[in-house]
Amino acid sequence: MLIEVIILAVLLGWLAGGKLTRLSKVNLVGMNLLIWAFILQTLVPSISAFYDVVGYSILLISYFILLVALSQNRLNLDIILLMIGVFLNFIVILANGGMPVKIEAFPVGFNDHVHIQMTKMTNLPWLGDIIPWPFPGFFGGLVSLGDIFLAAGIFVLVVQGMTYRGQRRNRLPSTQ
Repeated sequence: MLIEVIILAVLLGWLAGGKLTRLSKVNLVGMNLLIWAFILQTLVPSISAFYDVVGYSILLISYFILLVALSQNRLNLDIILLMIGVFLNFIVILANGGMPVKIEAFPVGFNDHVHIQMTKMTNLPWLGDIIPWPFPGFFGGLVSLGDIFLAAGIFVLVVQGMTYRGQRRNRLPSTQ
């Protein structure tokens, strides 16, 4: 889902007169934390295959790191949307031991140790992967409400980053 959103954002940014090179000037505070959080998330399926609880703990820690990193930035629309998306996904994963996915979209025999089948016992089912996404996806094109907020935040960040022509300020509020 996020790949499609990034492609659409780059196309819209370009159509609006933006330049891809301007993205290098986007100043996100805590970028090293964001990178570590994504690295941890890519390790979760492998670690969980051997140590389920450790993998789940690493997943929760990665979401906490994402929230900390994003909170270090000025609260512009892009950061607010990203924080809401991360928080919603964090809450539903915490409440269920994984991201609930509608049963009919869950591949038989699939186990990535991140996604779980949604049942009648699922907590906060409206925050799970239940929203149809028009592009092909791994789970039949289903995404969560948190994913929608994440996508919107990434979209705004990329388009604004490509089209912004003024002087960039540090995203942290001044301490004066």
